[in-house]
Amino acid sequence: ALENYQAAQDILYKTKDTSELFNVLAAVGGFYLTQHNTSKALEYYHKLIEICASYKKPDHNAGSVYKWIGMVYSDNNDYSNALLNFEKSRHLFDSSGDIYETARVLNEIGSVYNKKGDFEKAILYHSRAVNIADSLNWLVRLKPEWLYSLAVDYYGLKNFSKAKVLNDTALVGFRKYWFDIKITSQMELLATQIDSARGDGIGAYAHYKEYVSLTEKIKGEEIRKEAQKEKFRDEFEKQKSKQEKKDAIAKRTRNLQYAVIGAILLLGIFLLYGYIQNKKAKTKIEKAYTDLKATQTQLIQSEKMASLGELTAGIAHEIQNPLNFVNNFSEVNKELLLEMKEEMDKGNLKDAKALANDIIDNEEKINHHGKRADAIVKGMLQHSRTSSGKKEPTDINALCDEYLRLSYHGLRAKDKSFNATMKTDFDKSIGNINIIPQDIGRVILNLLTNAFYAASLPSKGGFKDHDYKHEPTISVSTKKIGDKVLISVKDNGPGIPQKVLDKIFQPFFTTKPTGQGTGLGLSLSYDIVTKGHSGELKVETKEGEGSAFIIQLPLN
Repeated sequence: ALENYQAAQDILYKTKDTSELFNVLAAVGGFYLTQHNTSKALEYYHKLIEICASYKKPDHNAGSVYKWIGMVYSDNNDYSNALLNFEKSRHLFDSSGDIYETARVLNEIGSVYNKKGDFEKAILYHSRAVNIADSLNWLVRLKPEWLYSLAVDYYGLKNFSKAKVLNDTALVGFRKYWFDIKITSQMELLATQIDSARGDGIGAYAHYKEYVSLTEKIKGEEIRKEAQKEKFRDEFEKQKSKQEKKDAIAKRTRNLQYAVIGAILLLGIFLLYGYIQNKKAKTKIEKAYTDLKATQTQLIQSEKMASLGELTAGIAHEIQNPLNFVNNFSEVNKELLLEMKEEMDKGNLKDAKALANDIIDNEEKINHHGKRADAIVKGMLQHSRTSSGKKEPTDINALCDEYLRLSYHGLRAKDKSFNATMKTDFDKSIGNINIIPQDIGRVILNLLTNAFYAASLPSKGGFKDHDYKHEPTISVSTKKIGDKVLISVKDNGPGIPQKVLDKIFQPFFTTKPTGQGTGLGLSLSYDIVTKGHSGELKVETKEGEGSAFIIQLPLN
């Protein structure tokens, strides 16, 4: 596409057709904008500004270019340049009387202020866009998306009631006028966060199920599009070499006819083998998916919906790669089999055998990645299923490392901006210890979730050192001391105030805002460690520097 666009540019520069040249440059700039290639996008948009400058007076096209440039800067969080270009765009659209484009630019400006955290200004601009939509009946289709932007602003101000009304209205309107899976999934995620913040666990769970369902559809659509791209490339290459293949086929001798009979038999064997392997791979994936759903149900019953979200996101992250491999290679094999059948019909034995070898290689990869996904899910189920109540030898280092990754990926799935430094120090001399892995796993997951939450809160280190910059950090370590094993989960958050330190293991006590914590996590963890494993759960904390929760377990 880029090669053809470049050819078009060369012709249009020579013919001085500025109108068509504008369209071509805009298309290329838009391509680079979607690819987040900032320098290339700006290069083409500045060429458009030069074309607009040749006009006798500023027009609608210049307004569009400044809007696109603003979007590039906004995408790179360069807020000052984004706002500067959006304002230029708004002025030009106002001058040309284009109310529709004015409303769109107002919405973009509101989104920039939202990114900056200035939610009041964001509300001001998003409200103006919504008011324009209200005044023009033909703009009603865009109103739901702008209402969603307003809901995000009010959520930022922690006005959850207002945010809920706006987001619910946006969802209804969005499904009525037009439907985009990606935007709808974002609305469902916001609805989940709002209901969770309001303490509406049932509502949050209902919206979360919709969000998960839409997310799975998005992934399936992306895989389907990639398969279509590959098919298009194969067809394109096939057409290029079509004439060459015809010439080669004309030179074949009659002896190949006898070879075709054997090739057909061989093809049947390969097809049968491929069918069996493909069916096995699909069965494994279906079983993995069923097991994953069962795991989610068990977690909802035992550790509330918050833990479910984090663990599910972590598991999804772990199995996504092998799932992608299985799906992609399955699609490729379908195309290879069709092509091999075509070659066989033409009597092209050599190429048919080459394609058969490719199919065998791909089936081995499908089998490998299917087993990989199956192993990952079995490992997750081992540590997340309902407790059997029986102790068994367990690698405590592997258990800690596994839940550290699951907890982190779970939080990242809910909030892409979240980040933290993770440090581990595992004592390799410990070996296996007798514990109930499902129960201790839940304790570690709960402590890690609390640690990530605390580490993201600003500590008081800045009061001691003006150059202090808070970076959320989590440390997990194990150590063997005599006949005991110590497991430490440490954060660099603000610490626990002394006045509430004696209450943290009491049921239903929490320091988190309303709707963000049940107050049961530490209480259940304490019972699992002390009553279920004859161990100890202690806390060491210092205000302004962080906290460390230490699990002490007997070796036998």
